[in-house]
Amino acid sequence: MGFLAKLLAAALALFALFRLLRSARTKRRNPGWLPPELRGARLVAVEQDLTSRDPPLAGRPDQVYRLPDGRYVPLEYKTRERFVLHETDAAQLSLEGFLLRRNGFPTAPFGVIAVKRRGGGETRAVKLKLADDSRCMDWILRYRDLVRRRAEPEAADDGRCKRCGHAGRCGSGLYSRRRRGSIPPKWKPGIMRRSTRAE
Repeated sequence: MGFLAKLLAAALALFALFRLLRSARTKRRNPGWLPPELRGARLVAVEQDLTSRDPPLAGRPDQVYRLPDGRYVPLEYKTRERFVLHETDAAQLSLEGFLLRRNGFPTAPFGVIAVKRRGGGETRAVKLKLADDSRCMDWILRYRDLVRRRAEPEAADDGRCKRCGHAGRCGSGLYSRRRRGSIPPKWKPGIMRRSTRAE
């Protein structure tokens, strides 16, 4: 085989390898479980920090997609024992959408939670409606008031208090007191109370 034939064979092999790698990369960016709205979207950020000064807030969406119309969609991955969604999933996506908008990126009215079953099960994605900026500000102010102890925390009946990252700082021992049945009657599980902060 002559030099030219070897060069042509090497070029064809490189081209085939390039096409194979490009196809694999496209499949990784746009897996089959994505909702139809995201299949034509472009992945524009992976674990990119987003911040806001007013109000002070930071977040890091797992992925952000840009739709053909220019709006952005946050996506969060969760690994769980079974396929289940929580209120906190919608809140997390909404706050990530809030941060995107604060940084000049208009958002679609939805975000996506992708839940993968632990142990290698299938991944399922669900679109969740994003809360508006007013609702997000309510959550941010509520959180700030709780951290500053200007509002009372509330216990949840479903065991979230046990898994909460703030359980040690809560100061009220809500989880253990609920287990013993001694939660004061004014605390209604799962209902956000108005803060005591001055309006």
